[in-house]
Amino acid sequence: MLLMVSGADKRDCRFGVRAVSPDGKKGSEIVWSDYQTVAYDQPLSDVVADRPVIKPNEEFTLKYLDEMVPAATWKLQDAVTGQVVAQSEKRYKC
Repeated sequence: MLLMVSGADKRDCRFGVRAVSPDGKKGSEIVWSDYQTVAYDQPLSDVVADRPVIKPNEEFTLKYLDEMVPAATWKLQDAVTGQVVAQSEKRYKC
């Protein structure tokens, strides 16, 4: 188990471990390590949307899961034709 928040500050984390029974119903208390500072050297490139299904002409928001990654130029392409169907410059709403 890892307790950590992405960002320039809040780079301290601690690790925890606990025993869990084979049926998953019982477990020991979590034993935590001391806080350690973790360097920010591997940004996450995962992209998330604010809704699971996006319908035509419906506004939606895209963002990087890691808030430290700078804003990007977003392009949505038709999977069949490759044509750009929507684009947004350094904004999150399309």
